[in-house]
Amino acid sequence: MRVTSEVFFHPLFEEGAIEKERIAIIDEIKQRMDSHYYPISKFFLKERFKKNHPLLLDGGGRVETLEKITKEDMLKYWREYFIPSNTYLHVSGNFENDNLLSQLNKYFASHQNEKKFTGFPVMTNSDFTERKISLRSDKKLQICYVDLSFPTISLEADLMDKIKQNIAFVILGQLRNSRLFRLLRYQKGLVYDVRANASAYPGIGNGFISLEVGCEYSKEAVELAVEELDKFRSIGPTPEELTFAKNYLANQWLMAFDHPTSIASWVENHLLWDDSVHLPEDYADMISDITGADLVEVMQKYWDFSKLNLTIQGPISGLDALKKDYTKILNKLK
Repeated sequence: MRVTSEVFFHPLFEEGAIEKERIAIIDEIKQRMDSHYYPISKFFLKERFKKNHPLLLDGGGRVETLEKITKEDMLKYWREYFIPSNTYLHVSGNFENDNLLSQLNKYFASHQNEKKFTGFPVMTNSDFTERKISLRSDKKLQICYVDLSFPTISLEADLMDKIKQNIAFVILGQLRNSRLFRLLRYQKGLVYDVRANASAYPGIGNGFISLEVGCEYSKEAVELAVEELDKFRSIGPTPEELTFAKNYLANQWLMAFDHPTSIASWVENHLLWDDSVHLPEDYADMISDITGADLVEVMQKYWDFSKLNLTIQGPISGLDALKKDYTKILNKLK
């Protein structure tokens, strides 16, 4: 507790340590930029969000920015964000309550909550670009990388709605027995991989279906994925799919408390984004009565196909003709 409080409230930011970390982080960023996924991700984000949006920034920063950061820059950032009003302290493990409370009072209670947290950048689903198709020809790639994305639930949305959406994406494309994997990989043999999931941030959520597919099969794969997505949002899952997904998630949640680190991550996520902490067994109870109709209701409420975005990147040619073909396919999603 003493060391933790010193790191948080009285960091040294030694010049030598800053330089060592600067080199390591720059190397890490350059390594990531060497990956063939880097330009694929950058193009997708540029086409998905409006110009100068915060989500277009690299999480690790830009090399030219990191090269200029000074100790004073570090201190300014620390003073702005490392404050009690922007902080939860969570301890998990085998400890004595009285002893822990004594340590917390000794090392943390004296730091008053004098400054207010300025908050996150304001983001909403209006930050998505309008419905469009974006194609990028890259002869260095061997296959096509396809992303079909649409606005979904943000981080601070109703907890039950987030759980229902989670179930929907498990059924649609998170597992080997998911709808899209069974259709596009097992039945049709068109794709190497297919995933369906959502990323959520304060005020904004992005749902996506991602395919890795031979370019000669990409049109058929996209058409089938679009038809399945439209059918799933309209009709919902079968009873067997719903039962399997609920059992899968319940067991996954219960196993989360097998390790202190998992416990910490679970509790911290609730502290940041929800009104109260729900335990895995609470989640298991919450999903027991969820029906297929509940999933349909959530999908039709939050999955906004009016801002559907299709990006395809790979060794493709004839982009104008391809765009016309894919426009006809996407018009099936209203």
